[in-house]
Amino acid sequence: MAADGIDIGIGSGPGMAFMAKGAPAKAVAAMAGIPTNMALMVSYNSSIKSVDDLKGRRIGVTTVGSLTDWIGKRIGVVKGWGPRGIDIVAIGGMEPARAAMKVKEIDGYISSLESGFALEEAREWRVITTATPFVDHFITHVFFARKEVIEKRPQAVRAFLQAWFNTIAFMKANKAKTVDITAKVLNLSPAVIDRAYDEEIGIFSDDGVFDPKAVAALKQSFIEMGLLKGIPDDKVMFTTQFVPVKAGM
Repeated sequence: MAADGIDIGIGSGPGMAFMAKGAPAKAVAAMAGIPTNMALMVSYNSSIKSVDDLKGRRIGVTTVGSLTDWIGKRIGVVKGWGPRGIDIVAIGGMEPARAAMKVKEIDGYISSLESGFALEEAREWRVITTATPFVDHFITHVFFARKEVIEKRPQAVRAFLQAWFNTIAFMKANKAKTVDITAKVLNLSPAVIDRAYDEEIGIFSDDGVFDPKAVAALKQSFIEMGLLKGIPDDKVMFTTQFVPVKAGM
């Protein structure tokens, strides 16, 4: 976006903090609510059997300041261990995480729930918990658009969002077809996708509206993660000019 290489992108809710740091974009719609699509997983034969066993363990996340980083620290806070109750390690994506898990460099990893289900099916990893029990209000994913696009080509933003929310409406009304398509696209078994659908379909917003309680939780996460020193104004992070979106219109 900074290089004018794309107009619209999908990013995490915590990524809205970078709008307050001068990124040339704004969030234009909320895509997903609390992170029901994220999970903490461990090796299949790990001695870790429950969330209570995670205290003091080394848990891998994608990057510092990411959604996965926040979830790991959030688990520690909710359990009463404090934000450092779990030793968070920025390890990168799935491949380095799998390698690190095999050599016991990390005890667990936070990633997408469907990835955990797939590795559980292969008896490589086990899902210990989703993020759901530890988050009341949140915006996991949003759509960002470059400020210039918002100002000069708002119709392009509206067209994209309309197509997206039409797709979500279709997915919610057609489980079997959605599972079939998704399994092929992600190259995962229909059984894994069927299971993930039931867990995750509710995460998707129907209209893109930014829930005030979720926005407040996000702002607090910016401080907890050290991303910002103060609470940013809503107008710096996102615009409401494109929402709500009515599916089918």
